[in-house]
Amino acid sequence: MQKKIYNHFFSLIIAFFVIGIFPQRIVAQQQDSIKEPVILLSSKMLNDIRLNIKLMNSFDITPRGEVLLSTSNQFYLLKWEEIIPLDPKMGKPINSFSYTPDNLLVIVSDSSLCYMDRFSQFVELYKLPKKNMEITTGDSSLYVYDKTAIVSKSKAKQKQRYAIYMIPKNQKYIKLLELPTPITSVIEAEEGILISTKNKVYSVNIKTRQIKELINLSKINGDIVSMTRDVNNDVIYFSTNNAIYLFKEKKTYRITNEFTGVVKYYLNQLFVFNAEKKFLILFETENTKLSK
Repeated sequence: MQKKIYNHFFSLIIAFFVIGIFPQRIVAQQQDSIKEPVILLSSKMLNDIRLNIKLMNSFDITPRGEVLLSTSNQFYLLKWEEIIPLDPKMGKPINSFSYTPDNLLVIVSDSSLCYMDRFSQFVELYKLPKKNMEITTGDSSLYVYDKTAIVSKSKAKQKQRYAIYMIPKNQKYIKLLELPTPITSVIEAEEGILISTKNKVYSVNIKTRQIKELINLSKINGDIVSMTRDVNNDVIYFSTNNAIYLFKEKKTYRITNEFTGVVKYYLNQLFVFNAEKKFLILFETENTKLSK
């Protein structure tokens, strides 16, 4: 698998010099497909610069279009052929992080929701209901959800539940719902949110709390581990433990089964990051028909 990935390394070099680390938006036509991938980060690159770090399995795109990575106590900025540590190591743990639409970096640290000020310090906004929650941002609200289960206190019938909370701007968190299965992704959508859990994706209307099944992968081996959305073209990208897919017009297409990871869509580009295998790969979308 890695051998085939590294074959694309020279195309990455060309891409960097011609259009920079992140190419500009491609004009959308009728149908989506995926070009051959290019490498932005690899284990070889980390070994070459002798950087032995354990990255968290999450990332985001900065307001300047660069990639922000982190360990449990240090942020790193990915640039051409180097990873730059940002300021000193944090005195508080980094559990999850995301940029808001107004370019504020928000971080979950233990049981606190914080933002990073101009001095690179964590400033607490709220106390959260649990430690080590995951965070995602939407246009109008933040969303935090459980990584670990809530276990009911009833001795007669113990049940595990996973909760999702919404944090509207300048307000405290509101519990939206609980699920009996682990939540792997939450993204904002029209009138609500999309949730991935096990091998399904649900749409949730926040006003009515109505839940509808959108994607069911019961015929595919593997649970969904990550999800992202191209809003303009109404496409959902998601990854399982062994493949990457897209969902459009009620049909699911497989992009690749050669590698997988956390997915994020940004300006007609699909990023795939795998902290365990230490790679970040970029696909550019263009517009030829995909086979099912």
